[in-house]
Amino acid sequence: AAPAAGAIAVPNLVGVARADAQARLQDAGLTSVIVEIANATVPAGQVASQQPAAGTRLNRGENVTLIVSRGAPRN
Repeated sequence: AAPAAGAIAVPNLVGVARADAQARLQDAGLTSVIVEIANATVPAGQVASQQPAAGTRLNRGENVTLIVSRGAPRN
C-alpha cells in the first residue's frame, strides 16, 4: 500500500531568515536541507524558495529543501 499523506503540513518559509526557517522546520519535526544560490532579488540569508511547497504534507523526519540566497552574484 502507498504511504498515507504525512501528518505535518510544510510551513511557508519563503522570505524567512535561514536560521528561523531551520528552527521552524525542526519544531515541526522536519529536517532542513540548505542549498545556497546567488540571487539578486532576495536578500542574503533569506529563503528564496522551498521544495516541497508550503502546505505539502510530510511525515516526521522528512526533508524540506530550502534554497537560501547568498545575495547578488558578483561579476
